[in-house]
Amino acid sequence: MGLLQDPIASLKQSRWYLNNKDIETFPGAFELAAGNLCRQILEQILFILCFFSTMPNNKYMKLNRSLKTPYQMYGELKKIKPDTNKTYFEVARNRGDRIRKFAVRPRTLDKWRKTLNESSHFSTKHRKLDEVALGEFIDYANTMLDEKDGFLVVAALNEIFSKGRVRATLGNDTENTPGIMVQSVVEIKDINMTPEGGIALTGPAHNFHVVSSTEVPRGRWPNVPVIVQHSVGISIGIQFVRKDGNPVNINSTSGLLNSFSSSTEETERLIKRLKKIGLTIVPKEQSA
Repeated sequence: MGLLQDPIASLKQSRWYLNNKDIETFPGAFELAAGNLCRQILEQILFILCFFSTMPNNKYMKLNRSLKTPYQMYGELKKIKPDTNKTYFEVARNRGDRIRKFAVRPRTLDKWRKTLNESSHFSTKHRKLDEVALGEFIDYANTMLDEKDGFLVVAALNEIFSKGRVRATLGNDTENTPGIMVQSVVEIKDINMTPEGGIALTGPAHNFHVVSSTEVPRGRWPNVPVIVQHSVGISIGIQFVRKDGNPVNINSTSGLLNSFSSSTEETERLIKRLKKIGLTIVPKEQSA
């Protein structure tokens, strides 16, 4: 499942491992599995902070798009963002409550980065990490994570893999709901008349790829927005843009028409389109 795996489900699975050590095949097997899952949850948190702090992708992702180590990600988050006097941790705190909760105690994240690092490497030394420490991390993560935090990862990956065609969003609601905004390119020919005689902008249909929540996804990242099965509560929006990438104002009829009249030539094409759908534009000097 990789980064897309649900952190809440990972926490539950980690706890299950610790509570069922009596059925493991060899001593420490479930403890090791729980440690790896806990480390992955920490990596997800650091990834969320890196992305939503507007850090450049190459600072926390390798060329093959796998994540850099927690040590590297944490180190980048402590650096000052160019043209500001703030660290990336501080920038992340300003993105809203949903992101701030992960960024308020950097030293605690660093503590767990060091502690959980042991579970992913063989060593000639006896292990220090045990089920007590893992249980403490699970309790710590449970105090921060909720059912919507997994959507942060989904939204971020959509923006990264689409190269910005799909944008990660954070809602202005009380839950700071994560989501995605899909850009829909529209033209003058997409302006139509409604049955009531008004003006409407009809964009193209959009496909979404639904990833199974019960199976490990395989293959390349699709060329369409991706959501995980049963993602109840994620925000999905559409933003109309022109071919040049400029947003279209759909707040009012005048705003819509002005969005397609940036030049004399374009205005003439707009008038022709309106006439074609049954609307006549009267020049200002005639209507005065």
